[in-house]
Amino acid sequence: MNDSFSIKRNKYWVSLSMGFVNSMEYRFDFLISLLSTTFPIIIQVFVWTAIYDASTKEVLYGHTFPQMMVYTVFAGAISMFIRTGVEQSINRDIHSGQLSNFLVKSIMYIPFRIMNSIGEKLSSIVVMILFSVIASIAMYVFIGFEMQVINIILFLPAIVLAFLLNFFIFFCISTLAFWITEASRFFYSITIIVMVASGGVFPIDIFGTLYVKVLKLMPFMYTTTFPIKVINGTLSSGEILNGFLVQIIWIVVFSFFATFLWKKGSKRFVAVGG
Repeated sequence: MNDSFSIKRNKYWVSLSMGFVNSMEYRFDFLISLLSTTFPIIIQVFVWTAIYDASTKEVLYGHTFPQMMVYTVFAGAISMFIRTGVEQSINRDIHSGQLSNFLVKSIMYIPFRIMNSIGEKLSSIVVMILFSVIASIAMYVFIGFEMQVINIILFLPAIVLAFLLNFFIFFCISTLAFWITEASRFFYSITIIVMVASGGVFPIDIFGTLYVKVLKLMPFMYTTTFPIKVINGTLSSGEILNGFLVQIIWIVVFSFFATFLWKKGSKRFVAVGG
């Protein structure tokens, strides 16, 4: 039994290592993704600075200027961290026939992809931490924004849960590849929609109270907006704990659907001889 557990553990450790090696192998792609994250942040900093300078109000869309700068910077960093690209990997496995390697072997595909995604994110974690530290120091020096230690500590579980939630959301979406012949462009469109709905582009508050009420009933804002609000200090301790609970509930719900859809899709894949 111990040998069986050791073998399984080694399989998923190898998948994590593979993810890390792949992220290091495609360094140019990683650099491009980093730049593509940085430029929108810089642009939004200038845009929001101009908006606040032109406004007579100190608070816009529920954010002071320092809070908006924190939101803008961390939205970009968090989006880079939680984005797994698992939908493209699964689409590739299904339509290339590589999925059969997992189906005939004793490897649970979902844990494999989770560990693989974590491995791919190890380099991004280091970059995100360095970027966040430098940005936080810059915001303290130029706009006097101070982050509380307790908010930084609570941000860590919030971002981990956000990563898992985003993973399972896109895993569920990716199972559509069993029924769609070419899903890459569809997944790209869904990614943009989810990014906007989660607050990864700009605060969801700018859409109005009705839109915010609708989004609170959906999981997307808990992948980006919630972690940002945790670290910029706009939530009370009770609201933070409630947010953690909501994140966990959505993770359980989507993990259930991911397992269900995967089993259904796998049967279809085998039936067509993939």
